[in-house]
Amino acid sequence: MNVLGVAIIAIIPFWGLMAIYVIPMIVAVLMAVVCLMYFIKKPDKRNVKMNLTDVAVLLFVFYGVVRSLFVGGGLQWNFYFKWGALACLYFLFRYFISKKALCYGLVFGGFIQSVVGLLQISGVMEPSTSLFEITGSFSNPGPYAGFLSVCCICTLSFAVVKYKEKVVITYVLFGTALFMAVMIIVADSRAAVMSVVGAISLLLFYNLKGNARKWYVISAAVAMAFLVSVLYFYRKDSADGRLLIWRVSADMISDSPVLGLGPGTFDKTYMTYQMKYFMENPDSDYSAVAGYTKFPYNEFIHVAVECGVVGLVLLLAIFVTVFVGKKTDMLHAPLKCTLLGWCIFACFSYPAEVFVLMALLAALLASSGSGEIVHLKGKGVVCLLFVVACGYGVHSFFCYNGKIVELRRVVAMSERRMIEKDSLLRFVEGNYSQLQADQHLYDRSVLNLCELGVERGEIEHLIGSVSPSCLNYCTIGRMFLRNCDYDRAEEYFTQAHYMVPTMITPVYEMFRMYVAKGDCQKADVYARKVLEVPIKVENTKTLRAKWDAQLFLKNHKHSH
Repeated sequence: MNVLGVAIIAIIPFWGLMAIYVIPMIVAVLMAVVCLMYFIKKPDKRNVKMNLTDVAVLLFVFYGVVRSLFVGGGLQWNFYFKWGALACLYFLFRYFISKKALCYGLVFGGFIQSVVGLLQISGVMEPSTSLFEITGSFSNPGPYAGFLSVCCICTLSFAVVKYKEKVVITYVLFGTALFMAVMIIVADSRAAVMSVVGAISLLLFYNLKGNARKWYVISAAVAMAFLVSVLYFYRKDSADGRLLIWRVSADMISDSPVLGLGPGTFDKTYMTYQMKYFMENPDSDYSAVAGYTKFPYNEFIHVAVECGVVGLVLLLAIFVTVFVGKKTDMLHAPLKCTLLGWCIFACFSYPAEVFVLMALLAALLASSGSGEIVHLKGKGVVCLLFVVACGYGVHSFFCYNGKIVELRRVVAMSERRMIEKDSLLRFVEGNYSQLQADQHLYDRSVLNLCELGVERGEIEHLIGSVSPSCLNYCTIGRMFLRNCDYDRAEEYFTQAHYMVPTMITPVYEMFRMYVAKGDCQKADVYARKVLEVPIKVENTKTLRAKWDAQLFLKNHKHSH
């Protein structure tokens, strides 16, 4: 069983590029088989031990499920698969796989991913996307470096434990940790660097005694403050972008501080709040770093927004039960340091969006929990129920997968203009609930209707559920413009502009609208704004926009 645990942690990053509902299905099947084998082999062990961490995790999950049922009409399929698989992993590492197996899994996993990264930067392997030189088995360097940071911390902490035992493997572990640290620096992730430094600080604290600890805490705090300052100025625009997101997130929290806006609502509502912020603060310095945002780059703020203070307290209670728990064995401190590294990374990134990183969190919490409080009778019954639950999840997966494949096929055909607008409209209305369960597909299908030139009355009831974003609102605005509804077009173009003030598209659409409306005076104003917008990435669309604006201003000048 421990070999299985090592293998799961070591190879799970290679599943990272699969669809979000495929990985959990694999984990659920694996877990069902494990539980079934255990139930058949050892039916005599009837007690299930639970500790304070288990109780805290159950309370947090229960609260999240209840909030989901009352917000948005229920749980979406992708959340069902994702969190169900994480529960399977937690159960697996809590009752079947040892702490040592988890540590070795992180050592091997980090080493393998470091080798993959080295091969990518040397040109032997291709990264997952041409946008980056190094991604490991992930979609971009951020999650890759986050995975390496957790593995590096665990490897180094494990090496310290082995050093006390004076075994040869100690030096292998130290060398492996150094290799991972180098690849983290190459991946250029500030969050991962802070994660490693912060966790190493805790590791050193655990290995000091007496008055040395007091002076160490002060010096470590000063060093961390200096590191944060250096990393802030290293890429200031990126850091300011995060500060903007956290500032806007504060407005979201203030609107529903106790219970939150509801799980899964951040990416559906954030851009609306950012739009309101820039409407109220048009001269804000943050306008230069604004962009389209789907997550807050801080999982604790994320929980506060979606689940309120209640959810945040329940989440923090999970970590408190781990960090204040008494030492149980030699690996307790290393796992605490590793978990701290994950938490620090979560303060500046988005690990909740990456299944692999959430799988590491589930395994770490299950293995480092403390405070045994109760024995539940009927381990065999629990395992059997888990098998049934996993089996139901697998059945649901195949039902969901078959439906989602069909929906994606039709949406893709509509984008290639292989479906007429009337047929697409009937398809969207006939599959409304299924499409809403996948917001990305819903947006694509409704926006395709807007592009196909449908009448506004035909889809007025659909556009209200489209995700608020600058480009989405520009597409809807163009539909109203084609229908000569200038007031509604201006409304959507204006909102799109305030969502991302430095994006040229909504300004250009406003210019085109006033030209179509025949208002040359305002068209002149927006033509000049088009030319004044700073371009981050120049392409054919931006060149076309500036060319049209220049041509209009030239002709308008000659006409006077």
